[in-house]
Amino acid sequence: MAANIFVDFINDFCNLILFFEIFHRSKWNYYYTLILLSHENKTLFYFLLFTFYLIYSQVPLRFNYQAVVRDAQGGVITNQNVSLQISILEGSEGGSPVYVETHQETTNSFGLITLEIGDGTMIAGNFLTIDWSDDSYFMKIELDADGGTNYQHMGTSQLLSVPYALNAASV
Repeated sequence: MAANIFVDFINDFCNLILFFEIFHRSKWNYYYTLILLSHENKTLFYFLLFTFYLIYSQVPLRFNYQAVVRDAQGGVITNQNVSLQISILEGSEGGSPVYVETHQETTNSFGLITLEIGDGTMIAGNFLTIDWSDDSYFMKIELDADGGTNYQHMGTSQLLSVPYALNAASV
């Protein structure tokens, strides 16, 4: 019984694709397609559609960071490849790193770079397993203005409320 419903659904899904091909410019294609589906397959179709909606509407597991890159004299470094190493430290500015990642970026004409923390090249730890509710966390930024791996410490600051919203995904 379930196998027959699945086979019928596949056939109906193929018909759905065919109708999208034929009537792709027609505002009626949605209605034509639904008429072709049997009652059981309409239910399955809507269930799958709702499931895909839920999957793609989850909280992104990363956060944005922007900075203007400057040299030792304070001049803006423009249109140049730079390397950054980002560390998430637990407990204090000198705490142990729970996650480390690197980014290769190119500054724009204003010296601006934009990163997504949690989406870089992972060096240590796992961003997805950080328990944001467990402790206070700090972000350490290191930069190599020549684009290599000779990082210079640029600063460390405490992460406040925005990244902690990541914890809401587990509540």
